[in-house]
Amino acid sequence: MSGLKVSVIDSMDAFKELRTAWSSLLSDSRSNTIFLTWEWLYSWAETYMNRERQLFILAIYDDKDELRGLAPWYIQNSRSSCLAAREIHFLGTPNAGSDYVDLIIKKGQEQNVTLCIYNFLLKEGSPHWDYCLLNDVPATSLFLLHFLNKTQDDGKYAEIRPASYCPIVPLRKSSEDFFAMLSPNRRQQFRRHLRLLQKKAAIEHFSCNGMYSGSDLDDFFKLYSEKNEHYDSTVYSFMTAFSSKFSETSPIQIDLLRADGRTIAGLFHIRHLDTLYMYLMAVDKEYDSGISIGNILVGMCISKAIDNGFNTYDFLKGIEPYKFHWAEAGNVSLTLFFPQRKIIPWFIAVNNFVKAAVKVAWR
Repeated sequence: MSGLKVSVIDSMDAFKELRTAWSSLLSDSRSNTIFLTWEWLYSWAETYMNRERQLFILAIYDDKDELRGLAPWYIQNSRSSCLAAREIHFLGTPNAGSDYVDLIIKKGQEQNVTLCIYNFLLKEGSPHWDYCLLNDVPATSLFLLHFLNKTQDDGKYAEIRPASYCPIVPLRKSSEDFFAMLSPNRRQQFRRHLRLLQKKAAIEHFSCNGMYSGSDLDDFFKLYSEKNEHYDSTVYSFMTAFSSKFSETSPIQIDLLRADGRTIAGLFHIRHLDTLYMYLMAVDKEYDSGISIGNILVGMCISKAIDNGFNTYDFLKGIEPYKFHWAEAGNVSLTLFFPQRKIIPWFIAVNNFVKAAVKVAWR
């Protein structure tokens, strides 16, 4: 911890200037996911920051002014039971469904950087916040481990809650090996539904990644907005901002399934390192309710991901049944609630305790 210092990034201009250093640090960290890239989080801030939210990114430097850690946070001004509170949240949450959010720390420096941030929060930074509510932190996070150990050593109160489960598919060396490891029922169901669809129409799996025109994004979101009753137009704005950050190859991959020229299903993927993330799905359920169109497209995309050299297909958070048609493993995330010794967080902690006690009493 010796020699480390904290700088608070609280403006979009200062955030923008961090791009190169941010990307370099992320590539040398244990938390290198698409949801912690500068492009993702800066685009999120452009789309979702408002008057009730203030950037609170903590940049940790060593005595040589080398960036060693980043806490990609913002402060949310909220109101609970007529009490105003200032909450620390991860950029990327809760809007847009970011997963695997964490601190970005140079490998080998996790404990030192975590302790530096802990001390800053309780000393110089304490006037800025009332409590931390950090959602969707991976259960394997070393930041979380060291932070909880420190709170325990100091006798501080910190609460851990279950957050999300992300089903994943570890991929095999070939599509043949992958389908062979599926249960006979799942394998036969996929092939049977594919044959039914092929008998009904001429089908085409259209996959576009890398450089593409904005029309590909528009085509997917047209289907998604029509078939998803919970469609939020800000997601389109966010993805447009995100895709604009790449002058060369984009990590976005659009997969569409067409039957006789009609688009009947679409998947919005994000490519990062050896993982293909399935971010959004759109299915025309009115086309044929007897055929699992979404599962057909997922199977095609998994097969193509194997051919393209990916090691993991990640469905991201959610326990929708179709995900477990394919997934055989998953990643768990947690929520950290860490209050200061102030009246507002005390009130919230007591309120949470009372709610939990009522649930136990009524079981």
